Amino acid sequence: MHKKDGSKKNKRGYDGDHVLVKSLNHPASRKGWVPEHRVVVEKREGRYLKSNEIVHHIDLIKSNNHSANLCLFDDHASHFSCHGSLNKCVAKLMESGCLIFNEEKKIYEANIPTIEHCKKSIANIEPFEE
Repeated sequence: MHKKDGSKKNKRGYDGDHVLVKSLNHPASRKGWVPEHRVVVEKREGRYLKSNEIVHHIDLIKSNNHSANLCLFDDHASHFSCHGSLNKCVAKLMESGCLIFNEEKKIYEANIPTIEHCKKSIANIEPFEE
């Protein structure tokens, strides 16, 4: 994600990670860099974000900083709650067999042979209440 002009870089140096933008005068600048997702939401909100506010990537792809993919949370607790709801969804998908854990690869995978079954199972999942 590095731009040739040096105006963007990845936080930890690999694609898919948070994107940082050069912004020397930004109040939250660290060594001249600010997370792009925060800048995008600041433009949308028309103000600088407070330090306790958290920007969540809805699709979980940290490099996808389109405004529609970013949700602003007031604090860490509400953001943590959002991730808790995701964990509940994952548990339901695993329970239905739509998502499996591949122990050999040590990763989660969609269970492709049961996709039609999953469509029926997902249709019956009740929304979670916090």
